[in-house]
Amino acid sequence: MPIGYSIAVVGDDPEENRVLCVLLEDCAYQAIPLHSLDELTQRVRPGACQALILDLDSLPVDNRFLRKIRKEYPELC
Repeated sequence: MPIGYSIAVVGDDPEENRVLCVLLEDCAYQAIPLHSLDELTQRVRPGACQALILDLDSLPVDNRFLRKIRKEYPELC
């Protein structure tokens, strides 16, 4: 089991985030629910999570943001 692995879950729908986080926690992951891209960059330190799940339909994600994430969180890419 992947005990100790953290996954940041970013989406603007609190209920969808909650359900996905519960599913991840049932699989022994530590889920970090976040509701905006700003919250991701403010609350999650580099190295704090091993994976990132983005709801691309509900977030304003563009190439510039993805390049920023890749630079600040190289362990995710």
